Amino acid sequence: MLLFVSVISLVILCGLWVVRRPRILFKACNITALDPWDEALKPYLSPPEPLSCSEKYELFYFQDDGNIHLNISMANKYGLDPESMSCSHQIIGRLNGDMKLKFGPKSELLFPGPVKGHIFRITCSQGQVRKPLYDMTHFNPFWNEYSKQDARVEAESPDKPSVIVFGIDSVSRSHAIRNLPNSYEFLRKQLQSYDFIGYRKTGENTFPNLVPLLTGKSPSRFPHVEHLKMFADTMPFIWNEEALGSVATYFAEDRPDISAFNYGKGGFNKVPTDFYFRPYTLAFYEFEPMIKKGLGKPNYDCYGNRNYFQIEIDYLKGFLRKYNHKRKFAFFWSNQVGHEAFTTLSRGDEPLLEFLQWMKSHTDMSNTILIVLSDHGFRIGGASLTHTGRAENNNPWKMIHIPDNLKQLHPAVHSSLNQNSQRLVTHYDVYQTIYDLFQGNAFSKGNAPGTKKSLYRRNLFQKVPYDRTCVDAGIEDIFCTCKDKVIKSARDPLIIRLTKFLVANMNKLISESKNDCLTIRLLNITEASVVYSEKDDGNLHKELDIHHNIFLKFFGLNREVDAGTGRYTVLFFTDPGDAYFEGTVDYAPYMQGGDADQMTVIGAPVRLNRYGRQSHCVDLTALKPICYCKDLLTR
Repeated sequence: MLLFVSVISLVILCGLWVVRRPRILFKACNITALDPWDEALKPYLSPPEPLSCSEKYELFYFQDDGNIHLNISMANKYGLDPESMSCSHQIIGRLNGDMKLKFGPKSELLFPGPVKGHIFRITCSQGQVRKPLYDMTHFNPFWNEYSKQDARVEAESPDKPSVIVFGIDSVSRSHAIRNLPNSYEFLRKQLQSYDFIGYRKTGENTFPNLVPLLTGKSPSRFPHVEHLKMFADTMPFIWNEEALGSVATYFAEDRPDISAFNYGKGGFNKVPTDFYFRPYTLAFYEFEPMIKKGLGKPNYDCYGNRNYFQIEIDYLKGFLRKYNHKRKFAFFWSNQVGHEAFTTLSRGDEPLLEFLQWMKSHTDMSNTILIVLSDHGFRIGGASLTHTGRAENNNPWKMIHIPDNLKQLHPAVHSSLNQNSQRLVTHYDVYQTIYDLFQGNAFSKGNAPGTKKSLYRRNLFQKVPYDRTCVDAGIEDIFCTCKDKVIKSARDPLIIRLTKFLVANMNKLISESKNDCLTIRLLNITEASVVYSEKDDGNLHKELDIHHNIFLKFFGLNREVDAGTGRYTVLFFTDPGDAYFEGTVDYAPYMQGGDADQMTVIGAPVRLNRYGRQSHCVDLTALKPICYCKDLLTR
């Protein structure tokens, strides 16, 4: 009898062990580095066509004395005779916010000599007939009618470091390793930067990622900016904090048409920072640049004979030159170099490397923290349609350089950053780290708390919990990569049903908006997966074929699983337009005594390929990825 009881007890314990096995679907993130050279990406790794605009130097430049000078070697290169040139300049200013400019009267330009304006146009002619020779936009880093008085800017020190954030749109960590190899190696070896393999995006595109980075808040807090096109001035940007009142500030974005706070939005009513790139870049499109002849209409790669990325970097150099040894915060953001095509990022390697080398040799970096990062990986078309490409999309690039004297002053910094580079971190944490730096308490906080059940921004100079979750990190469920997925067949009847439900909801949005869009239909499903609900992790047992344990059945300990309560992700094409989407649906099946099956769309389906002009007939941001305009079918 005793033996029988012992055997029965052992069987029950074994059964309970199976039932109470670790919940591998809802554990903390398993942070591992992606393979930049995954086989699936090979078809997309061709080099880009070289740009025609490769000139590094300008005809005019400013020395540290604040005077403008003529570059004699460039004048000789273009066959210009300085003795016979007559030049004038016009100060360019903002007009009623971010959208328009005003040009001041023409004044004679003497070189060397002062220019009392930040952004200005230079025109030159030759001889008595005034033959046009030159027409370009320039900036003066040593005169800025919009910036705070220089006397108010405090000196930087180990206790009051500067922070420079250099950002490039659509760059995953793997993408940077592939396409910016020289810059990556310089950051890693020469600047001893920390390389964060667990950095994750918090939203779909640029805006919902930059908002947490620059404000520490969710983008859902600002519907008046995102949807009602109201000015962004009221948002709590880091540069508006009282602690930055004695800090020089800088904000630059290179694409005025798609910039984060202007595309479908109202931009800024007042100049947000001391150095603000937008008026400079808007001026590029007011007239055709020329050097002896017209250089063609500017585009987002070239302004005349110069690379757009290089021009934006020069603007940052001007800021760093003016405020060398002074405390500063800069946020640099390049859209163009990595945004438009998967192959173009490599064009940015040489300019970025030269900038990093210039910073190291020409500025005092002993009290400067440099953060190089992105918002998300490449996300539209091409490689982003592969499984690896989608994983890269969620893993943006981030590296941090900390000066040696700061690490010596605070020895725990190295240990924390070294560990945190292997942990789950997001844009919210970058914000908190910068915020604490300027508040003066980045290194004086106590031990960081454990994982929370809601967003908790983490100072990266403290150790991030190893078991951190997407909820703690502020990552939306639809973008959370911490949960293990089970692959499902695209032909599964439930998958087909859920996808049709997604398409029906998209059509409902179309119909309710009273627009000129066609009704869409499901064309085919390419991939499907599920993350089962925690309360229903018995479904995992079913997938792994372990819930049929004979002992569990005998003792009635196995829970009968249902048809699959969980969160389903499907990738599918719709027609017309061959639109490719990724959508997510929560599904709870009919249970005895309950209602009909519950299906809930999680977030808006994400468009994975370009829609171009397909949705030209609508302005609503939510409809742009979905709509196929009726007039296109007529044509």
